[in-house]
Amino acid sequence: MEPTRTITFDQVESLYERARFLYAEKKAALAPYWPEIQETWTKLLASEDGIFRFNYKSKADSLSSSICIAQYCDRTWMIQHAVGVHDPGGVLGNLLDVCQWAVDNPRCDHVRFLYRPTNKWPNLIFGQLMPKLREGSYEHHVYHYYTGNLTQAIPLNSRAGLSIEYLEPAEYKNFEFAAEKHHSSLLIDSKGLRASDISMQYASRKYALVGLTRQREILVARQDGQIIGYSAMDCSSLGINLSFLLNAFTPTMFTEDPVAEQNLVAGSVNHYLAKGRRFVVGLSESDNQISFTNAGLNTTKQYAEMIIATEGNFARAVEHFRDYYQGIGVR
Repeated sequence: MEPTRTITFDQVESLYERARFLYAEKKAALAPYWPEIQETWTKLLASEDGIFRFNYKSKADSLSSSICIAQYCDRTWMIQHAVGVHDPGGVLGNLLDVCQWAVDNPRCDHVRFLYRPTNKWPNLIFGQLMPKLREGSYEHHVYHYYTGNLTQAIPLNSRAGLSIEYLEPAEYKNFEFAAEKHHSSLLIDSKGLRASDISMQYASRKYALVGLTRQREILVARQDGQIIGYSAMDCSSLGINLSFLLNAFTPTMFTEDPVAEQNLVAGSVNHYLAKGRRFVVGLSESDNQISFTNAGLNTTKQYAEMIIATEGNFARAVEHFRDYYQGIGVR
């Protein structure tokens, strides 16, 4: 792999445009935030492996393929933005490089991929990978992707005994106990929902060292004092992920309760508005769109997510990627 620190954001932007990863509509949607995105990427590309790594190949003095990996929470990294321009061999090389790096990193227990289910290449390569992984070492989820440009806080619906509140550190252990009844251990570990990981202190400090932000807060819905749902609200320097997936909230209900869910969504929107973020992103596995549309958010696409434990899966992933590309004549 070539040294990341020699790359400029202009080169990355050019590759993403040529690969149509940055297509006209997406570039227009990101235009109001482009100065902050440029600043974020300049810092990421100048950083060491502590929070970000950019793997790439070059042809004729220009980037021909790349993939990057960013720290998602204390022990999980997010592999993202895999692109290539007439360079399938480079794409394969980048995939193998990033797999090796993830296995060698002692603080990378899990990796996370998000991709559009309608995007043929990732759907094929990652979808076909799942059956080859160690049993119980991966999960697959599909989220509706909601967005909206908002200016006014959303009023909450009152109901006796229902409250929407920020989770305080003293309650982290109780929250973990409630989450264990609803989520798998793999999901809890990979999303950093253990009491010791919720604040993402390690990851937040690492980002802060290079002048960037990576934070998460938890909003919980309580009925008569019992946690019945929560919203994990990520807030980061804009552009670490160009779909703002590190600036998104994800509401999850432990108990079906449309009023509480609507309040969680409204409270999450208000959280971002209070931080000066008018462009709000929500992710939801639920088909219940009313809570989001009532808050001024709409969806036009979905994202599939794969969470994979790194232990015991490296050789399987490498073999799969090589077999896939050899099948299309690439070595």
